[in-house]
Amino acid sequence: MRVDAQLRREREERERRWRLSDMRASLSDEALATLKHCAEKALATDGVERTRLGYNVLVKLKIDDLLEQEGILMPVSADDAHPPATVMARR
Repeated sequence: MRVDAQLRREREERERRWRLSDMRASLSDEALATLKHCAEKALATDGVERTRLGYNVLVKLKIDDLLEQEGILMPVSADDAHPPATVMARR
């Protein structure tokens, strides 16, 4: 039973990452630049320095958060047995 739940969570996370990647790829350069600016601004508000190791990864994660927060991407359960998850900002 736990193995099934773990496999389901892994599958849902892979699907989430795929949808986010697809969404980022479909954005115009201008829209992506705007999202990147918003992500960098949010990280600066959180006190994250641009020189921090892994900063670009943090920017990508924040962009994903912004995409989900804005309702552009609605996370869904793979088996449709659960309602879409509420996404909380990582602030």
